[in-house]
Amino acid sequence: MKHLAISLLCLFVLPFQAIQACDFASIQPYFSSEKPLKTLQDSIIYATTEAFYLMLDGQLEDAQCLSMWALEKSNNISYTFGQAESKTRLGSIFQKKEDFQQALIYAREGLDLRRELMRKEASPLNSSRVASSLNNIALIHIYGGRVEDAFPLLEEGLQIVRVHPEWTDSMSSQYQRMLLQTQGEAYIQQGRPDAAMGSFLQSLALREPEDFFPAFTQSAEYELALLYSQLDYPEADSLFDKLERETKDDTAFFAMVLEARAQRLVDRGKNAVARNYYDKIQKLKASLRDTLGMGLNAYNLAVSFLNEGNLKAAKSYFLQAKDLYQQQNQERRLAEVLSSLGSVAQEEGKYEEAISYLSAAYRLAQKHAYTLESAEIASSLAEVFARTNQADSAYIYERRYREHKDLLSESEISATKIIEENRRKTLRVAQAEKEFRWLFVGGLIFLLGLASIFYLSYLNIDKKRKVARKEAEYQALQAKQNFEFMQVQQQGMMEERKRIGRNLHDHIAGDLIVIKREIESWADKVLKGEKAAEGHISEMMTDLEKTYQNVRELSQEMTENSREKLQIRQLFDQIKNRIEKDPSSQIEVEVYSVELAHPLEPDLKYQLFSIANEIAENARKSSGATKLSISLNQNEDGLNLIIEDNGKGFDLEKIESSPDTGIGIKNIKERVREIKGTLLIDTSPGHGTAYMIDFNP
Repeated sequence: MKHLAISLLCLFVLPFQAIQACDFASIQPYFSSEKPLKTLQDSIIYATTEAFYLMLDGQLEDAQCLSMWALEKSNNISYTFGQAESKTRLGSIFQKKEDFQQALIYAREGLDLRRELMRKEASPLNSSRVASSLNNIALIHIYGGRVEDAFPLLEEGLQIVRVHPEWTDSMSSQYQRMLLQTQGEAYIQQGRPDAAMGSFLQSLALREPEDFFPAFTQSAEYELALLYSQLDYPEADSLFDKLERETKDDTAFFAMVLEARAQRLVDRGKNAVARNYYDKIQKLKASLRDTLGMGLNAYNLAVSFLNEGNLKAAKSYFLQAKDLYQQQNQERRLAEVLSSLGSVAQEEGKYEEAISYLSAAYRLAQKHAYTLESAEIASSLAEVFARTNQADSAYIYERRYREHKDLLSESEISATKIIEENRRKTLRVAQAEKEFRWLFVGGLIFLLGLASIFYLSYLNIDKKRKVARKEAEYQALQAKQNFEFMQVQQQGMMEERKRIGRNLHDHIAGDLIVIKREIESWADKVLKGEKAAEGHISEMMTDLEKTYQNVRELSQEMTENSREKLQIRQLFDQIKNRIEKDPSSQIEVEVYSVELAHPLEPDLKYQLFSIANEIAENARKSSGATKLSISLNQNEDGLNLIIEDNGKGFDLEKIESSPDTGIGIKNIKERVREIKGTLLIDTSPGHGTAYMIDFNP
């Protein structure tokens, strides 16, 4: 059967001369299938599938060879599906090779062909392939340095998978999770860890109880662990422990987890412990025949030794990484390791060797138009030439550094600030030596002579000026500080008065008005001796007792700030307990609150509590509701507080225009304004009331 499959395939694979760097001998073993391939279309599909698995195993050259063969055969027979799949596969392969320009060309052509197939038949399978292509192109933009271009593609993909009528919930969840995790990667590249965490947490929230796609779960948890590690959250270690336990059977992913853990140790200065992990990783990469991964690991080992000042060991591992990168034609990484070898040689005082490595690195960076790398290497070369008194060469590379820097985008410029600082210390001297040597020497002699004449008189004059200037500056500064202090003090007093006024309205004024009206209505009955009045007087005494307790709570808030230690959920629970324990209330209160990524500031907690308390009290007193819910949610734009009841509702316009009944609504609006939020009130007579508050802490 195996020989039959190969014999049949030979009919389709000739001629092979059109495929550069690929011959039949290189790809023939991959067609040694026990199941015969009956048609050329079967062979094309088999080739693109096999190329996918080779790409995952890091065998990029064989994967590219198979994909190019599949593309040529698909073109020969105008097989649109084969063209789409082979071009999409080539896009992913060139992305792995970090040739992002070529990757983008193939990936876009593959997307256009997949869209054409979806237009002909809008099946879930065709639409899923389009979503997958959008995700792949977004990844190319992310790792190719064009992050902003990724977001529209991801939004389009999410729209496809959310609205397609024939998609199952499981299939929709799978692709949403894929796109959300890529969105998280984009946020990471933008330097927005909070937004990235939101995307990964959304992906985890979409997993099903049986979790048919554990790879998505592990990938999201892995990215979260990296973010926690970057932000130095203690949750990072426990999440890495969990991933280590769960991914031991997946060698490639297990190696990634160990790499992240090793990097965390390096960041903490524990380089020796990190190397124990790197040794394990090297064995895992070797078992996978992952030459590129072995190169990256050797580079990390070199960095760990370099951090400890062990230049000999660092150089040894940098050389290993160089050889492995050369085997995989990873020229961008090769430029990086050559630059590192140049830096080591420079530290050793071997300047000729440093120039040799750095020059080779610069040629590679220039060949592929790596602007950021070119700027860094040009800066290093200029520094070496300056130290070896080669002023002309130093000036040339200083000028090239400036040219590269001018081509960088704003985001790339921020990454070169460190280069700029080091450059100022050494390279400016070389340029000055080239252009201003004679002026410097002659000017120095002249200035020294002139300075010797005027030195003493200058000291006296300058001293008097400095004393007068400092005295004036001190007086102006003190006057300004006094004025600002008075402003802040006055503003604080005004804010405190407003707060006390609102609290008096929220907690005391309403209860006193109700009690006053009840006393007036029952006064005649008490005088007439009606027995029913006695029970009602008892209720009024209870209300008075509650008002007294409110006064005590207000006093404690103004002196102790006891609520500052409580979480927002606990404050909402206080509202729930108070209302449900009130014998005159029939309201059942439900509280929902997500776990927030960061604790709220005390002032913000107090404002949210006061808003919720005001709304809850209004519902208890006048809504006639039997149910009240308080819900605090988090999204990528901030926080969202929703409070709603099933009471009788009210005419919002009428209430707001009334000077007697609109104070509570005005207080709520004022508190929302203070937290820089937005308020929407949805109510009408007979349909309950909902308050929706959006804000960003």
